[in-house]
Amino acid sequence: VMLDAAGRPRTVQQDGWIVEFLAWTPASADQPELPQRIEARNGEAKVRLLVDQWTVSP
Repeated sequence: VMLDAAGRPRTVQQDGWIVEFLAWTPASADQPELPQRIEARNGEAKVRLLVDQWTVSP
């Protein structure tokens, strides 16, 4: 796991996959800072995930 300057995960490598956390939603009173843009790749396979909204349960 590689961290960014703020101490959040930046890159995670496991089982041939490289997962990058490219953008984060700001923290609020209701939820912590959460990943907003995530890219994962394994060889030729590539996945891009853009999260519009998180629902945090207690």
